Formats: sequence, structure tokens, C-alpha cells
Amino acid sequence: MTSPDAPGTRPADGGNVLTTPRLTLREVRPDEIGPLLRGRPTADARWAEGYPSEGTLGGLVLVSRMLLVDAYRPGFGLYQIVVRDGGETVGDICFHSAPDENGSVEIGYGLVEAYRGRGIATEATRALTAWALDRPDVTEVRAETDPGHLPSQRVLLKSGFRDAGTHDGMHRFVLRHAPTGAVPRSA
Repeated sequence: MTSPDAPGTRPADGGNVLTTPRLTLREVRPDEIGPLLRGRPTADARWAEGYPSEGTLGGLVLVSRMLLVDAYRPGFGLYQIVVRDGGETVGDICFHSAPDENGSVEIGYGLVEAYRGRGIATEATRALTAWALDRPDVTEVRAETDPGHLPSQRVLLKSGFRDAGTHDGMHRFVLRHAPTGAVPRSA
């Protein structure tokens, strides 16, 4: 039997759940998207001041579009970031789509202001990218930031991403599988 706290478990009500020492990342189920877009938490949810953000709503729209064109794959949706000490939802991290034909996926994330600068985004990014890169059809995880968004760039670099330069006005980062037999580098 798998513990509900084990990485990548799927609870009885659906949705993927990943845990870290301080966080629970809970994938939003398709039936929860509508209420979230209307700003309504589930009965047992506690939202930090400022959640959901504009980025949350954008992530939910991405997942909704995937559902509409039958491109959604469970696990590759939007995850709420819940601080285990206190149980508040403080942000989210989202796949922009399921893996493409090359095994590439893109992520985005955001936290409410009161929880920034505590390593939460880095912890969530590391957990979600580790989960993704453990899938056989994922070869790389990508992310983009505005060129001046240094805190977000630091999160990606601390999470093991490589700076891939600027393209179309956005700063790009990538994290790939280590080659078979390679020794992982420490950050």
C-alpha cells in the first residue's frame, strides 16, 4: 500500500499529490477548475491572502483548454502549493501542457507575496520537475521568465535548471535528464 505522503500518489478522489518536507503539491481535479475560476475554495481548503492569483487563473485556463481538446493527461495539470504547517494554499505550479513529441514540458509557478523568499517556490519546483523527469516520456522540463525577474531565475537555477539564453524577449531555462551513468552535479 502506498502512503498518501509518498511522491506521485493518486488519492481516491483523483489528482496527483506530491509531498516535500514542508509542502504538499495537490493537483487540481478537472471538476475543481470551475469553482476555482469563480474564486470558490473547496470546503476544506484554506487560501492565503492573495490566492488565487492572476497566474493561477491563467494556469486553470491552460488546463481547461487541454481538457477541451482532449490533450489533458492526469499529472500534467495545475498543482496547488499547500504549506503543511498551517495548511494554507500559498500558490501553484503548473504544466503548460502534457509532454510534446520530443518529451519536453514547460512549467510556470507563482506564490502569494507573503510567502515569497522562503524557498517554497524552489522546493515545489524541485518536487514537480523530479516527478516529471521520472516519467518515461519526459526528457526535459522548460521554464521562461521575464528577463528582469531575477527571483524567479534564482528559483530555476537553484532547482538545477540551466540558463538557455533569451528568445523572443523571454529568458529560458531547461532541466534535462542526466545521461545514463552520469553522476548528478550538486548545486
